[in-house]
Amino acid sequence: MGASPPAELVRIKKSEYVFLRRLHDAGLVDIAKVDAAIAEVVWARMRLGMDLLREAALSRDRDGGRPARRALSMCYYGAYHCARALVLYVKKFDCDSHAELPGEVGKIVKGAKELLVRLRGLRNAADYDPYPGQNPEAEVPAAFSEALGFMEACYEMLPDRG
Repeated sequence: MGASPPAELVRIKKSEYVFLRRLHDAGLVDIAKVDAAIAEVVWARMRLGMDLLREAALSRDRDGGRPARRALSMCYYGAYHCARALVLYVKKFDCDSHAELPGEVGKIVKGAKELLVRLRGLRNAADYDPYPGQNPEAEVPAAFSEALGFMEACYEMLPDRG
């Protein structure tokens, strides 16, 4: 498409997409152009999720406790952005609420709700707790593997991969 999609599409709400569909039905809006712009946003968000998982991979290989905490945070945010991309693609609305997103993506991918809730809990402990109850270094391999598997599942559900 060239130019960035309109900012309104980056955070489109359910009611806004329904309104655009009604305008399309009335012959006033080309919904194919709207969907193409939304697809650009979906792929931009997927790329962001992938980049954050790459950062998690780099962070987990560094020494010390703080990089492990950063890796856990990046695992969550990578999965979070992939989940937002999938919800936007499937449901045609953006869900940026950390509390609501797990439920929305859980309706699309089995086990996704539980995964995001778990990764968010690890991220919260890593980012906010000076003495996390569990060893962050021990949590990183599983968190990374789960986040990566989820990202791959999201990627496979999207059209025109590449």
